Amino acid sequence: MTATATGFVNSEYIPPPGEVLASGIEDWANLGAATIESMWTALVGYAVGFGAAVVIGMAVGRYASVDSWLSGPLDFFRAIPAVAVVPMALLILADSFLVGAFAVAWGCFFLAVINVISGVKHIPNTLQDAARSFGAGEVKVLRKVGIPSLLPYFLSSLRQNVSVALIVIVVADMVIGLSGLGFYILRTQSNALFGRMYASIALIAVIGYVAFRLLEVTQRRLFPWWSETSVA
Repeated sequence: MTATATGFVNSEYIPPPGEVLASGIEDWANLGAATIESMWTALVGYAVGFGAAVVIGMAVGRYASVDSWLSGPLDFFRAIPAVAVVPMALLILADSFLVGAFAVAWGCFFLAVINVISGVKHIPNTLQDAARSFGAGEVKVLRKVGIPSLLPYFLSSLRQNVSVALIVIVVADMVIGLSGLGFYILRTQSNALFGRMYASIALIAVIGYVAFRLLEVTQRRLFPWWSETSVA
């Protein structure tokens, strides 16, 4: 027996899949524009957060002094949910694009930096010693040994952060209340345009699924021997 048949769910608010698809196509001009805006903002924040995580994570994992300086602040700030910084960022930055990108960068940074730090600490010492024995300096060891060894961790971080970026950008759009997918969802819900609302939610799911699977396939093809459990 279905939830709608038992009365637990009001079927009036759950249109059939065909109606959802038709609604999305009918309003594609608005839905597509909202999607492009949100995905561009999320992509910028995603890239900034990941880039910062690579730089800081490599420094923390490589140098004990940097680790001792930054491990405490990193543990403190990563306890703050990315969605919680949206109102603060809105007050300080006062620009919807910057607020969304900052929030996504915040959320993606902390997940990625932990992966990068772990990756640096798991680089085999034998490979680094071998490179140094051939006269390689610190920069060359990093370029020839460190970065290639970290590539699986980079891809894993990118894959894991897909859902983080989507969650944060949708919430940011809802809080900012001007445009984007989150705003589109709220607007269609408040106007009882439930087909369009579900179409936008389904589109987010499709985008996340495709991005996640593409990164997963890339990781498996490039590094078939590697998995998250290899560093457990």
